[in-house]
Amino acid sequence: MKNRIFRQPVFAVILTVLINLVFLCQPLLAASGGTTVYTAPDGFKVVSHSKAWADTEKLMSVYKELMNNIHGEEMKYLGSINIYPGPDPEGTGSAGRWYGAWKFVQGVPVLLDGRYIDIFNGDSLTTVESIARTIAHEYGHHFTYYHYFKKEKKTWDQWKSSGLAEARGLKNNQKVGTSGVHHDWMIHEIAAEDYVQLFGSPTVKMSQDFRDIADRLADGGAGNNKWSYNTDTFNYHPQENYRLPLAANVKGLKKYWLNAAGLEDTAGSPPAQVVPQLVKVNKYSGIDTPQYVFTWNASQDDRSAVLEYTLVWFEDSPGAIMSFYPVRTVIDGEPLTAVIGSAKEERIYLWERVPTGVAYFIVYVKDSDGLIISSPVLAVDFSDRLNPTTVLIDDISLLSGQWFSPRVKINDKQMSFDVPPVIKNGRTLVPLRAIFEELGAEVQWDEKTRTVTALKGDKVISLKIDSYDAEVDGSRVVLDVPAQIMNGRTLVPLRFVSEALGAIVTWNQRLQLVSIKPS
Repeated sequence: MKNRIFRQPVFAVILTVLINLVFLCQPLLAASGGTTVYTAPDGFKVVSHSKAWADTEKLMSVYKELMNNIHGEEMKYLGSINIYPGPDPEGTGSAGRWYGAWKFVQGVPVLLDGRYIDIFNGDSLTTVESIARTIAHEYGHHFTYYHYFKKEKKTWDQWKSSGLAEARGLKNNQKVGTSGVHHDWMIHEIAAEDYVQLFGSPTVKMSQDFRDIADRLADGGAGNNKWSYNTDTFNYHPQENYRLPLAANVKGLKKYWLNAAGLEDTAGSPPAQVVPQLVKVNKYSGIDTPQYVFTWNASQDDRSAVLEYTLVWFEDSPGAIMSFYPVRTVIDGEPLTAVIGSAKEERIYLWERVPTGVAYFIVYVKDSDGLIISSPVLAVDFSDRLNPTTVLIDDISLLSGQWFSPRVKINDKQMSFDVPPVIKNGRTLVPLRAIFEELGAEVQWDEKTRTVTALKGDKVISLKIDSYDAEVDGSRVVLDVPAQIMNGRTLVPLRFVSEALGAIVTWNQRLQLVSIKPS
């Protein structure tokens, strides 16, 4: 019997998917007033239903602002921007919306042309500057959808198996998704925000010159209007999700999108990271609030002679509304310092609210191309106001809903380990050799008996892997947790080792910080 081969014609199955199905066939109807239209030489339209934008010259400036964002072949699939007088009629509070639709051709999503962007609140947002970030973000959706589809041949629901997940470092991040997650954890929203940072227009990346409390005192007091700000200020709030690294901090992410879009890199490399420090606490008589002085090292950049730095702090309590506070903006050539708390000039004092618990400090560094990176996070526990405790957290994503692994300081020096400390049965285990040697002990390893020996002066400490028994100068000691090997490193109970070597150990629960000092 012959094999029968069934052949079926191949059809392009059209499945249109819209961000908002309510408006499938046409842009929103104007809420009030007439309509003004600017048509660009390439046929692109900017349509206003707002009286505040009833001027074709003004609408032309919107088109120019759109074109100042970096774009490629995806631009031809966008047909218009529509400006409406009032808020989003769906009541979401959105500043704008991109309307995407795509078809599936042999299972591969392909963006349809004629896409458009709606901008809301046109009667109150009356300048290009006030809507530039919304334009860039919504165009970011257009750009990333088009090139993600073309490069990956996947929908966003399949993002975890994509090159983007690898490039952004999100493959194992359980908070990121496409539905059922908060807006700022949606993968397509993260991608749009990355576009703004990497490819947004110069208008979007404009900075504000923030003044700290010492500057404001010198400028005449708290009434200085330079202290006001909004969430669109790029050097204060460069992306929506503050628990993720900035786009330029993620090595390879920009290259991913440039390759996907077939574009050349015209901006060069981002600035080098800096490290913030709390270096001094001043207490003025007559004022309860101390002054806290922060500093950081200078950055370097391949193209910018002068870099800009902005210190920002925030609180992140579970279940509470997160609040950001910009502190100070400086440029190369100025002292790289900033203060919070209080300031004194002769007999004049000024003070402000300071954290009462743990706060997190970040330095944003921006170059002349608008590329912006963030420093490691300096976590500060202000519980003891005159003697705050600090710890550096090198990856801000460690704050995303789960506490970071314990940190260790020895003589106020924060230790760095290739295998991080872990907590088991309420005990902190740390890499043995790094701790012992920092405390001045000589470490020996006996492979045959799987025994670690530490020698410091006349003191001898011996631990056997996977055993609860240890010896200190010949005396038996029972451990709560046995010494064990993880990822090729021997981890041992920190408190036992430190105290056996005559050190003082303290634990800061708020910062998950172990501090060790010789007795």
